[in-house]
Amino acid sequence: MEKQDEIQFGTLKQFGKIIRPAVVKKFDCGDDFLNSFAQKIKKLDESNAIRAIVAVKGNHLCGYITMKVGNLAKDSFQDKSFGSMPLEVPVMMIDQIATSLPEQGKGIGRTLLSQAFRSALIIKENAGLKGVALWSHPNAVSFYQKLGLIPLTTKVSNSVKLTLMFIAIETIEDALSVQQAIA
Repeated sequence: MEKQDEIQFGTLKQFGKIIRPAVVKKFDCGDDFLNSFAQKIKKLDESNAIRAIVAVKGNHLCGYITMKVGNLAKDSFQDKSFGSMPLEVPVMMIDQIATSLPEQGKGIGRTLLSQAFRSALIIKENAGLKGVALWSHPNAVSFYQKLGLIPLTTKVSNSVKLTLMFIAIETIEDALSVQQAIA
């Protein structure tokens, strides 16, 4: 039986009975857009538009990460040392990631990313995949860089300068194999 104070991670399908509208409505990460997006993840996951991994503590949603498969244009990798890339580079996109305010700073975001990276390795085994990419808000760029993601380009969306970041699948494989060797 799970402990009330223990945070568990899994797919949205695994925690579907807990992730009800009333539970999601209480989710607050401090960002209105991400709070609103949390209310849509169950429907998006069920329609196969995204896949979600959630962090749950008792009957509370502590965090989530959403992923989907996509492509980046080869031009996104100009002047980068990634070697030869096809015209359309297959990637797993991290769509959104958020952690509730009371749980921030406790490693939930890092664990959610690790779970997403493991998903990328499964995709790589079954389809072509060069890496994982995401559009980072300015205040999160250094966090993602510490995890090995490399900035590629920027764009302005709703007056916010977003940075496209990328981590090669080989880097993920190396990092996770070291992590497993230590454990």
